Amino acid sequence: MLVFMARGLTANWKQPFGFVFSSGTVKDVLLKQLRLIAITELEQIGLCVKAVICDQGSNNMAVTKSLGVSSATPYFMLNGTQYF
Repeated sequence: MLVFMARGLTANWKQPFGFVFSSGTVKDVLLKQLRLIAITELEQIGLCVKAVICDQGSNNMAVTKSLGVSSATPYFMLNGTQYF
């Protein structure tokens, strides 16, 4: 199961907002789409997304790489906004 969760940076709150049930790992192409949709949806309801956190599983690392994140560029762009 894949869980998406939002957490406050300056206030003490957290809220799971998305779940994906799968019989195995979620492929990196789908994971990237889900991650970008999640960010977009959170922004549309007025939350200000500053960072994205994930484990270092191979699919997460593939998504990170496909978004252009590296030690030299520790962020990716979406709709003109930087996300770390």
